Amino acid sequence: MNQEDQHDRLVIELPAEAEAVGSARLFATSVARLFGVDDEVVEDIRLAISEAVTERVQSAASEDAPVCVSTIVREKELVFEISGGSRTAGENGELGIAVVHSLFPDAVVEQDPHVLRFVAPRATAGSQAP
Repeated sequence: MNQEDQHDRLVIELPAEAEAVGSARLFATSVARLFGVDDEVVEDIRLAISEAVTERVQSAASEDAPVCVSTIVREKELVFEISGGSRTAGENGELGIAVVHSLFPDAVVEQDPHVLRFVAPRATAGSQAP
């Protein structure tokens, strides 16, 4: 068993449609709040998810190709992964990824399969999280 198997993974799979961006935002911010992420970071997550999912929707080969947002719950952090679509993003997609990198400088984009991953810290000392 690898280390990732020891962590909970929450996943939502959405159609590659512009309307799905709001559902992805709601999912990510709800998970972040549930696990005690500070409000300021929750707002950064909301923007990063919006940009990343929009980029995935715009680059999807078709609306049949789902966009997946998953969160790996670790003791001190949440790892968000956004995947789906194809890697045909143009200038607009690159701008969205740049926004994610400005909010989460350690964000990683894997080319095969295309996954954007960023890490958000969980609650600070004194906060309570499950």
